[in-house]
Amino acid sequence: KLGLRSPRNDDALLTQRERECLTWAARGKSMEATAMIMGVTPRAVKFHLDNARSNLGAETLPQAVAIALKAGWVA
Repeated sequence: KLGLRSPRNDDALLTQRERECLTWAARGKSMEATAMIMGVTPRAVKFHLDNARSNLGAETLPQAVAIALKAGWVA
């Protein structure tokens, strides 16, 4: 059964907002600072980061950032 899964489209793995939040996290910004920069609430940033972590199969935010950096999805 595991071999029957359809391949994932890497371009659609993360939304633009998830990538943006991960980029700021990679630059060391807190959720509050990221929220101010993006003009959203800290809760919205947490939502996007949690979704990104889940979509990447990461257990922690630093792991999600590392995966995204390695894949070239964030700068």
